Amino acid sequence: MFKKILIGFFASLGVIFFCILVGLAYLIIADPFNLRPMVSLLLQTQAEQSESSGGTIIKDELRGVPVPTGESNISVESATNISVTSEQSKAMESVGLSPNSISADQEACFVGILGQARVDEVKAGAVPSASEFFSARECL
Repeated sequence: MFKKILIGFFASLGVIFFCILVGLAYLIIADPFNLRPMVSLLLQTQAEQSESSGGTIIKDELRGVPVPTGESNISVESATNISVTSEQSKAMESVGLSPNSISADQEACFVGILGQARVDEVKAGAVPSASEFFSARECL
């Protein structure tokens, strides 16, 4: 009697474990929460920080490809000159962004998602929250 209960218990644990594995595989393959770009951004940032060869790598916002500093193809017309406070700079670096990499197209996207009032607050020195970074991740 006890042996049947023990076998049933471990069999049910095996079924639960299998269901969890299938669920995780679905989340990784289908990416329903669109987390893959954020993960790749974080992994790219970590790879850039651990890179020991000379030269800093920045992200070319127009092409979305890492290029060595000095070889960026960002046109002067597409980049905006936004002054960034030290708190904003720390917040941007914590999510893997360069403080000087906001283009005019990205700013328009931020206005569409966060609203003009909040974008103006951030330009005035307010620090964006992690949830704002997450909601505006498609602009990055």
